[in-house]
Amino acid sequence: MLPRTIVIPACITVSGKESKDQGAESRLRKLRERASEANKKEAKTEALEIVNA
Repeated sequence: MLPRTIVIPACITVSGKESKDQGAESRLRKLRERASEANKKEAKTEALEIVNA
């Protein structure tokens, strides 16, 4: 099975817009957490497939 790549957009900090930057950082953190969970689930599935093969 090919590895899945999840692209997380970069956040550009603009002075004077700290609240928007914090919101963007929060969204990025959530995306990273979801990506981490998805990768863990996929790894478990692949491990089970190997064991059951």
